[in-house]
Amino acid sequence: MASMPIPIAAAAASADGHAKTRSKSARKEKVLKVGPDGNWKLVQMTEEHVDEVIRIQQACYEPEYREERQSYVDRIRVYPEGNIVLMVPDPTATAESPSTPPSPTSPPSSKKRKTSLKYTMAGYILAQPFYRGAINDVNDVKAFSKWIEDRADLPRTEGDCIYIHELSVHPDFRGQGLALPLTDYSETLARGANFKWLTLVALGSALGFWKRTGYILEQEIVYGGHTCFYMEKPSGLEGFSG
Repeated sequence: MASMPIPIAAAAASADGHAKTRSKSARKEKVLKVGPDGNWKLVQMTEEHVDEVIRIQQACYEPEYREERQSYVDRIRVYPEGNIVLMVPDPTATAESPSTPPSPTSPPSSKKRKTSLKYTMAGYILAQPFYRGAINDVNDVKAFSKWIEDRADLPRTEGDCIYIHELSVHPDFRGQGLALPLTDYSETLARGANFKWLTLVALGSALGFWKRTGYILEQEIVYGGHTCFYMEKPSGLEGFSG
């Protein structure tokens, strides 16, 4: 499934222990791409990101569309390059670099201390290899793992695709074009792995967004008890136009 989020309240920042954990995780993070002037960065999702992903997901999706925590963990394990978080500078916090306090007898310094940006999660995407025309149900990692087992070492065919399972942008950051780095990443991922197609299931109000992104409605389906939309898009792989 793939959806844009409904409005949600900003996740509350936690106490010092959480800040230390985030700082430690940040040192390990695999940054894949940085936007102009550092206004966003794409980071490969790790298990340390999952709780924050779930907070966004639970507010964006109805219960019937929600992934369990273990599903995220398993997806990261099976296909890490398809699970990406979008981080943006936290507008509520900047961290000043440590400096030596001035001596009481020394004149005031005009030199400003450097600041380092703190980042917060604005969105995420789950993308994976799959069978074109098929739907990967919520919490079903086995079906997608089977593609890996059966087809990972074979040449790509018209029946293979990169399937966007989820995409969400936090509502506090909507209207800034921040979904674009995520959709661009999925297309780059597809072309780099020789997939000719990207596919997804759009939920309800997300149909217009995905049409504007270039996806073509192929079929209306009932998914999770609601009318949804199976959509496809050529990846732009050289020599292939769909």
